[in-house]
Amino acid sequence: MATFDMSYLENEPLEFKNLYGNDYTIPGDISVEFMLKLSKLDKKREQAKDQEKQIEVMVDFVAEILNLDESQEISVEEIRQKFNFKAMQIIISEWTKHIQKLQSDPNSESPSSK
Repeated sequence: MATFDMSYLENEPLEFKNLYGNDYTIPGDISVEFMLKLSKLDKKREQAKDQEKQIEVMVDFVAEILNLDESQEISVEEIRQKFNFKAMQIIISEWTKHIQKLQSDPNSESPSSK
């Protein structure tokens, strides 16, 4: 019987530092449920007819990402007040890069053990 050793998989966290001194550490092990939730939000953003609705979805998206840091809780209202549009774009962009990096982890091609 072949066994795939999943201990080789990389689970590197992603860290954000904002202008207000808060650090957010996003774990590297993201659940399928969470990815589906963000996928729905992204689809909602794409379907939004005006820029205001797109930005509101971006705020929700950023809140979901930052709230993966279990040591803190940030509300949608805090994001509206403390984060500018550029900061939200950076968080979403870096999140996307992080997920792509986790998906392309070269260790996921580790050999099976027997």
